[in-house]
Formats: sequence, C-alpha cells, structure tokens
Amino acid sequence: MFFRHVPAQLIPRAQSVSSTVQVASGLLAPAIAGVLLAISLQLGFLFQAAAFFISIIFISFIKQKELTEKVHEERLNKTVFMKDLKEGFRTIMKEPILRGLIFYLVLINFIFAPVEILLPIYAKSAAELAAIEIAFFIGIFLGSIVINFMLRLPKIVPIISGLVCMFAGFALLSFSGNFVLSCLLIAIVGIGSPLVNISLSSLFMVKVPREVIGRSQSTVNVLLESVSPVALMLTGFILVVLNVQQMFLAIAAAGAIIVLLMVLNPVIRKAN
Repeated sequence: MFFRHVPAQLIPRAQSVSSTVQVASGLLAPAIAGVLLAISLQLGFLFQAAAFFISIIFISFIKQKELTEKVHEERLNKTVFMKDLKEGFRTIMKEPILRGLIFYLVLINFIFAPVEILLPIYAKSAAELAAIEIAFFIGIFLGSIVINFMLRLPKIVPIISGLVCMFAGFALLSFSGNFVLSCLLIAIVGIGSPLVNISLSSLFMVKVPREVIGRSQSTVNVLLESVSPVALMLTGFILVVLNVQQMFLAIAAAGAIIVLLMVLNPVIRKAN
C-alpha cells in the first residue's frame, strides 16, 4: 500500500530509503538490547513495552483513508484465493518483461535458499555466526545507500552489479580460510543483495498496474516461497557429497549462469 502513493520514478529511491531504515534499526536493536540486558532483564521488557506504546501513538496520527475506512471485501476462501492467484498470474504473463523477471527471481531464490543452512554450518561458534550476520546486514545497509547513485542507469546495471557482488563473494568464500576475510566477503554479498532486490522489485512495481499490484505480488510470493522447500531438501542431499565450501562454489557457478542469461536477454537488458 505504501508504494501505491509513490510516483513511479521515485519507487527505487523510496525502496532504498525503506531498506536503509529497516537495516539500520536491525543493526541498532541488538546493541540496545545488549546494553539493556547488561543492566537488567526487566528493563529490557519495559523498554520493549514502551517502544510498542510509542509506536501505537505514532500510528494513531496516520489519517490515511485506506487505513481508517472499513474495507468491504469478499470473505477469503479457496475460490476467492484461486481467483486472485489466477488474476495475478495473468497480469504477470501479459507483460514480457514480467515473465522474464519471474523466471529469474525464482532461479535466484532457489539458488540462495541453501545459504540459510550453510552459514550456520560455516561458522564454528555462536560468536562467529553473529559476526557473519552483522557483516551481512552492514553490507545490505551500504548497498541500500549505493543504489541511490545508480538510479539513472539502466536497471540491468545495478542488477548485474549486485549479482556479481553476491556470487563473486560466495566463490571467494569457498577458498577463504581467514575468518575476518570471510566476514568481508559476506559484507560484499550483502552489498549486492539490495542492488538486485530493489532494482527487480522496482521494475515489477512500475510495470504492474497499481490496481492489481497486490494480487500480482501475492502470486510472486507464492512462486518464490514454493521453491525454497525444494531447494532446502536438495541441499541436505547435496551436502552428503559436497562440503560447505564446495556448495558456495556451486552457488557462485549457478549465479554466473544467471548473470549470463540476463545479459543475453534483450527484454531485461533494455529495461528502464
């Protein structure tokens, strides 16, 4: 709903600001929690309750009609759900660039799904895992800022740049034996993430009519989420044969193929 009120040309910038704020708060929250818990557990819960209360006060000042008016919609059931899903799918299939985007989004999501399993295995302790996750979020924060300087370029530039950052980071991670270097490579992967995600989602929002964007996004989410369990199941079988470093290298190789496919696709290459 937020992006319905943003002009099409400003959607990438709005997403960049939104991503930056979310990641900044995500990085700040653990630090605040650590300080509060060092004082007392009760103070931590009290701070959380106060934060929720203040949020409610700020939300109450929002006078947007779509939030305050009562919405009369069909009761959700299997028929309504399938109808909305089909409508969203038809909308996507009508636009050539959206068809291509869905294909690449599903592939990228399929390739990256195993990472959430691999990183905890790669880290040798809880402290190392925390450091890796912090490095990743710092990378996302930097990437959300960097994309502001790439808005005038064709969409293919930040998309390919982001994918190269991500897959080059994973390729080098497979050879890294130094933990500090590994954190740096994870940060590079994080930088690439918003370059790809913001560019692809902005392109999607611009091309889909505003009145059906909700249904279309729901359809995309269903497709993306449906490939994750398959990817995670396959990861379990593959890890019997390959070690974690080899898996990262395989992810990088698959990513290189996706980059090549996107560069060769004239519809994606010429998208603005």
